[in-house]
Amino acid sequence: MQISFFQTRSPYRTKFFFLLLVVSTSASCSYHFRDAQELENKKRLEEASIEYRLAFIEDSDNKEAEAALKRTNILVSEQNLNRYTDYLNKKEFKKAYRRLETSIIQNPSFAKAQTEQAHWLKVLISGKVKLEFDRLQANIRLASQMQLQIVINTPSGKTLTADISNETGIFFVEDLLYKYSLKELPHYTINAIGLRLKRVTPGQRTKEEFRKFVNFRGLIPDQTVGSLQTNSSAPTQTVLEHRSQLLAPRSSLPEPWFPSRLIRYSIALKGSEIEVTSSERTDFMPSTLYLNHEQQRAFVDFGVYQLALDQDSRLWSLKKAPYLSKSDDYFYQFSQNLALYPYFFYRDGVYQYTAKNNSLTN
Repeated sequence: MQISFFQTRSPYRTKFFFLLLVVSTSASCSYHFRDAQELENKKRLEEASIEYRLAFIEDSDNKEAEAALKRTNILVSEQNLNRYTDYLNKKEFKKAYRRLETSIIQNPSFAKAQTEQAHWLKVLISGKVKLEFDRLQANIRLASQMQLQIVINTPSGKTLTADISNETGIFFVEDLLYKYSLKELPHYTINAIGLRLKRVTPGQRTKEEFRKFVNFRGLIPDQTVGSLQTNSSAPTQTVLEHRSQLLAPRSSLPEPWFPSRLIRYSIALKGSEIEVTSSERTDFMPSTLYLNHEQQRAFVDFGVYQLALDQDSRLWSLKKAPYLSKSDDYFYQFSQNLALYPYFFYRDGVYQYTAKNNSLTN
């Protein structure tokens, strides 16, 4: 009968496996380090930084790997800032900001990158659209995929598109502003609300279309005058605590509105009030703006919209639904999204959108 090495109980067996483990670990560590050196010599610094990090993780006492990691991180950080500048010049703000964040992560003491970061404001835009989606779905045939969407005009002139949840009606999207002014912030408006359809043609090709229910188009203000009041010394407060102040009396219920095109509007900034004068009603504007300059964040709340199809005219009406009780406010449900939690605080101010004339009320 033959007995293999692995069936023996010799003390040499334990020593063998211990030696094998040490050799294996050392080989792995030296492999990452050697690979990093080769990549660095080829000027592939991002890849080299990754390999140096792996080498340092496996052997935190390796001073050579630690020094090489710091050296390459500084170089890669500078490269990312150069790419950031390129994207910034092209006004590709999301790509630019990602490069800036990466640059600071790689070199937290990079003063030039930190100076640039101070120029940015992160903006969250949200709201809710109430619409009988099941009935809508039944009336649209031959669509393989349907998604309710809202398009938002931004101060930069570009538009943002957000999906509207078929279950809750809630939508949200994030934006970035660079070297912004407070006069820009009030200029988020609704561009359109509609349904994104995907159909499969007889030739098995996918065709997409956006069927607009409400179409305000790209709204440009005639003028913006005045200024917003800020209080940077105020204590940080939660948006949730403020929401009870948005409750409205029952007498202020708005009538449905069939928006026309070519709407003109202007804005007067009056301390904590954003007064809107329009050739039509002002439902295309947000309801509330929360500002937290210290954290470089703003929260633009459009409130709750009710959309309905008039069976006679086949036109869609729009109205902004007031909060008669806390259950009407979508924010209590929306605020459970922990990924967006940093936006749900304000310090510098809360700004309410109001209509100048009663006939133009939200």
